[in-house]
Amino acid sequence: MDSEVQMQAFASAELGLALGKNFVIADQDLSFGITPKFQKLRTYALIASVQDFDADNAEDSMVEKSAFNFDLGAAWHYENWRLGLSVRDIIQQEIDVKTHDGTKIDSYKLNPMATIGSAYNGDFVTVAVDIELTKQERFANLNDETQYLRFGIEGNAWDWAQLRAGYEIDMQDNADSAITAGIGLSPFDVVSLDIAGNYAGSNQLGASANLAFTF
Repeated sequence: MDSEVQMQAFASAELGLALGKNFVIADQDLSFGITPKFQKLRTYALIASVQDFDADNAEDSMVEKSAFNFDLGAAWHYENWRLGLSVRDIIQQEIDVKTHDGTKIDSYKLNPMATIGSAYNGDFVTVAVDIELTKQERFANLNDETQYLRFGIEGNAWDWAQLRAGYEIDMQDNADSAITAGIGLSPFDVVSLDIAGNYAGSNQLGASANLAFTF
C-alpha cells in the first residue's frame, strides 16, 4: 500500500475541413487532398500512493494547448487498384505534462505521421493494407512509440451500405494487436454515416462515428 503510482494521459480533439480534387496527368488518374484543422491538445498527470489514487484528481493537472495543423494526401487510381500516401499533422506540436503543482515531468509530441497504403476496390469487396512509415513518438520520457501495420476488408452492398473488418499490429511492440469492425451507410452517395470500434483486450477499447455530406 506504500507503492506510488504515476499516471500520464493525452487527449486531443480536432475540427477540420477536407478538400480534395481529381486530376488526369499523363493519362493517369490522380487525387490530391488537404485538410486544414484546428486542434485542442490536453495532457494530464497524477502521482499518488496506491491507497490515495483517484483518476478524477488528474483534472487538477490539466495542461491545454490550441494549435492549427493540416493533413496532406495523394492517391493513384488504375482500374480497380489504388495506391495512396498521407501525411498527418504536418506541423509538429509539443505540450508539457505537469503535476497539479505545476512541476513539469514530461512532454508529449504530436509528430508528422506518413502512411502508405494500397487497395483493390471491386464492385462488392475491397481489400486494403497500409503501413506507417514513421513512428508516433508520444511521451518523451517513456518507451511508448507506436508504428502500425494494418489489414482490412470491406463488403459493399451497391454503394448504399458497407460492412468492414480489420486487424492492426504495432511494429514497435508497445501496444497490443487489435481487431476493428465497422458499418457504413451512404444512401445516394450524398450522406455518409460510419460507425466503427476496435478491441485489443479489456484495457484498450475504442469507438468512433463520422458523418459526412458530399456536394
